Order: sequence, then C-alpha cells, then structure tokens
Amino acid sequence: MDDFLAHRGLSVRDCRGTPYNLIIYIVDKSVLSNQKRFGDIYRDHPELAMNYGQTLYGYYSSTPLVDRNSTILVTDVGHTLNQEVLAHEMSHYWWDRLCLNARLSETSEDFARAFDDYFMNRRHR
Repeated sequence: MDDFLAHRGLSVRDCRGTPYNLIIYIVDKSVLSNQKRFGDIYRDHPELAMNYGQTLYGYYSSTPLVDRNSTILVTDVGHTLNQEVLAHEMSHYWWDRLCLNARLSETSEDFARAFDDYFMNRRHR
C-alpha cells in the first residue's frame, strides 16, 4: 500500500488514531452469499452487481459503532483470488484509516479497484 500511495502522490497520514483493531474473519461462502445479511449492498450499490455479480468474496466494515475498530470478512476462493480479495478489502480499510475521502474525489470502491489492479500487476513480477 505504501508504494501505491507514493505512486499516486499520497502521503500516509493516519487520521483514526491508535491503538486500532483490524479483525479479519475467514467465513464460509454461505455467510457472504446470505441475501438477508448482504442484500442491501447490491440494492444500495448496483454497480457492484454489474461488476462482480451477486457473489461476495469479501466485505469490509468500518464498524462505526465500535471506536477504533474495523472488520473484514473473506471466504476461501482459491489461492490467487484469495490474495486479490484480501488486497481489495484491505484497500477499503486504508481508505478509511487514512481518511482518503477528504483527499481524493474518487469513491472507496474506485480506490479499491485501482489498488487491486496495482497489486495484481506487481504480484506477478
């Protein structure tokens, strides 16, 4: 992430404070495909369904009701895709942790896709 931010001319400025918890759960695919739990995501963000279909492999939450805490849920979808999913969700974490919404005009999802591409291109080098 440091290289990606430097590549984009962004400094690392933590705006959330420390100590800070990031909790990562590996869950069964059925958890992330539960429409009762995650159906609102596709209703509120139709571009996600258009780009990714109706299947979630990862989910980031800033857990706004829990101070200095964030959570990522991921499911096992194979070694290469697992890396990509975790990198994508981690970029949402850094978007929040560095308050990039105050410095960039793009959305968190745009930022995550850009980091995803950057990460995957460099992973193969």
